[in-house]
Amino acid sequence: PKLTEMDLFNEACAMRLAAHYGAIKGRGKRELESLCRKTKFSRNELKLLYWGWKCACPNGVLTESTFKEIYAQFFPQAGDSSLYAHYVYKAIFAEKVKSNAEVSFSDYAYALSMLSRGSTKEKLAWTFKLYDINGDGLLTVDEIIEISKAIYSLLGFYVSPAHDQKTIEEHGQRVFRKLDVNNIGFVTFEQFMDICSKVIHNSIDT
Repeated sequence: PKLTEMDLFNEACAMRLAAHYGAIKGRGKRELESLCRKTKFSRNELKLLYWGWKCACPNGVLTESTFKEIYAQFFPQAGDSSLYAHYVYKAIFAEKVKSNAEVSFSDYAYALSMLSRGSTKEKLAWTFKLYDINGDGLLTVDEIIEISKAIYSLLGFYVSPAHDQKTIEEHGQRVFRKLDVNNIGFVTFEQFMDICSKVIHNSIDT
């Protein structure tokens, strides 16, 4: 199978740290078996992720600043990924962020499993969290515009034609109009899931 950028990054970290970390033993081994059951990763894939984790998070905790640094490595030739990475971190680890708790390797593995191999419903639910910046369960046009701004900033000069604040706002407004089919000024989770599911279903049929 084709390796993703995450695979390549983790593999590079694994090679650098193999001499220092070796096999996972004791409590770590039990946690590994538990993660094998609860995620969609194999034992070897989890080991690779763990080595990559230790490379980026030697103290065993993933902070937002570290996450931004990791994310920036995926887009070295693009624009500024920090704003988008902020919202991704906030959405992936929503419960941890709310309670001001530390993000562990288990949290990291669960999140990657869901994003890379989760069901369509799980991925859509996460996308809703990403756009629901204030966490009130409703999407507004301002939130859609803000995430659009983060995406444009991430892509940088790869976006064609050139864009400015007006372009970003117009894009966000177009997206929101497609979601706000009842024209009430906000989109609920149920509406979002229903509309996106129909779009995906129709695209498969065609």
